[in-house]
Amino acid sequence: MTTPQRATGENGSDAAAASSPLRVLIVEDNPDDAELLLRELRGGGFAVESARVQTAAALEKALAAQTWDVVISDYFMPQFSALDALALLHRTGLDLPFIIVSGAIGEDTAVAAIKAGAHDYLMKGNLARLVPAIERELRDAAVRGEKRRAEEARWEEAQIAEALARVAGELISSLDTPIMLNRLCQLTTEVLDCERSHALVWRPEADAFMLTAGAGYTAEEWEAMRTQKFSRRILGDLLAQLERHDVVQASAPDRQRAAEGREAERQQGLYAALRRGPAVIGILAAQNMRPGCFTRRQERIALGVAQLASMALENALGRGAERSQPAEVGVHGHHIARAAHAAERDHQVHRPLDCCGVRSPDAQSDASHATARAQRAPCMA
Repeated sequence: MTTPQRATGENGSDAAAASSPLRVLIVEDNPDDAELLLRELRGGGFAVESARVQTAAALEKALAAQTWDVVISDYFMPQFSALDALALLHRTGLDLPFIIVSGAIGEDTAVAAIKAGAHDYLMKGNLARLVPAIERELRDAAVRGEKRRAEEARWEEAQIAEALARVAGELISSLDTPIMLNRLCQLTTEVLDCERSHALVWRPEADAFMLTAGAGYTAEEWEAMRTQKFSRRILGDLLAQLERHDVVQASAPDRQRAAEGREAERQQGLYAALRRGPAVIGILAAQNMRPGCFTRRQERIALGVAQLASMALENALGRGAERSQPAEVGVHGHHIARAAHAAERDHQVHRPLDCCGVRSPDAQSDASHATARAQRAPCMA
């Protein structure tokens, strides 16, 4: 495989300033034929970055090494063929224009190549169609990419709405705070596809956040953790981030890892604020021992879950006061019911976080965020 290189004009000057960049991967055993292709592309207005391969191993390595705009392949080679190269490209899942440029091949062979997924074929003796063919296929590839991204976005919206509808539907049925928090942690591991989850809740009598519920921990791990106290000083950085962003990714606090006997490990955590009014009264945590960050979709789901849980907490805490003030029964529960009903309409909406009564990170400004918090119930004493 040759080293990718920047094309220059015939006189050695850099042609990139006046040309369109093109990253082309050439599957060809003849260097002279590959150079003819490059010369045609440069003459057609492309600033070419290229590499040439002639085996399956080299093609696979090149496809993994960087991003390419188009693959141009000879049909017959001593150790490889265009159909083999096309099959390998399909296995990678990459959607790249694949153009065959070969010597004399029969019409039946060319038709079979097109049916196999090649986008066009040209004869080496007539390269006049090469540049127009590439320009056409690049446009078509861009259209396919836009459609694919739109479909992925619709799928993501549906997944988020389905997860939030499920969480809202289960939380509304629980008025017992410990039971609700335990179910919340179980749901969090399921809808976020994470290994473990726990909830920290502020305890004024202890002047600290305490572990109140968890899922995914062994009995020994939970026994070691459940008596741990996390002061505002210990959680200072995390709380400051949650005040600003509601959902953040960070490593697990040192004290938690020490309690679990994992002092050398850096658990990746996704943390979401549980609020009552403007105050953070709890933290919902989702954690993975496996490497890698949580995705944007998981962040959006965590935000929605935490805000639904905040409403459920408000509902459960309000029920204690309702015994002496029966006129207020069901007010907060009604909000959660409306959130669940809205989320079930995921096929009709584009922003499920908004329609579930949950503020999407993309939709909220700092000012509107502060206003929404100020309109909620006062901070828990």
